Amino acid sequence: MNDTTAKPIFTADIGGTSARFGLFGIESGNPVPLRVETVPVREFPSFAALLREAGEMGFPKSPAECSGAAFAVPGGIHDGRAMLPNVSWDADVRDAGPWSERFQLINDFEAQARACLTPVMNSAQTIFDGTPDPAQTIAVIGAGTGLGHSALVPCGTGRVPMRSEGGHLPFPFFDAEELRYAEFVKNALA
Repeated sequence: MNDTTAKPIFTADIGGTSARFGLFGIESGNPVPLRVETVPVREFPSFAALLREAGEMGFPKSPAECSGAAFAVPGGIHDGRAMLPNVSWDADVRDAGPWSERFQLINDFEAQARACLTPVMNSAQTIFDGTPDPAQTIAVIGAGTGLGHSALVPCGTGRVPMRSEGGHLPFPFFDAEELRYAEFVKNALA
């Protein structure tokens, strides 16, 4: 059943290599992709230029017709601004033009942790079987612009996503098992 009263949400995952823009509708209270477009980030001289390109992609809704926009970026966000790795420009909410009033930058792995709390997890691939202990923190780790990670921390009857910038620190490998993992990450990023 479609919720025809809910406005769509405009999103982006902006990394050091590419940016994926998506328009999501709401079905039975859950986000459903309506359209997704990907562009190479390094082809743009600024965040504002990247946002202008997104506005020209022909998405079927204008900023005024959406309930908001959330853009996930690698790195720390301070006062609405993020210094992005691998590009020569920063992401700044002041460059959002018509989106400014409904626009938010969030850390990319905070977004991943939030996704772990949604029905999208029903289609996730299990790597190691197990049942999370409801009293313990759950790690969310993945390869991206760096080795990103965040956590889902128990709070009351649920879990709260916590962002981390540890993914932008050097990742040391010490033994044979860790070196195999380093090779896996290197191949995944290639």
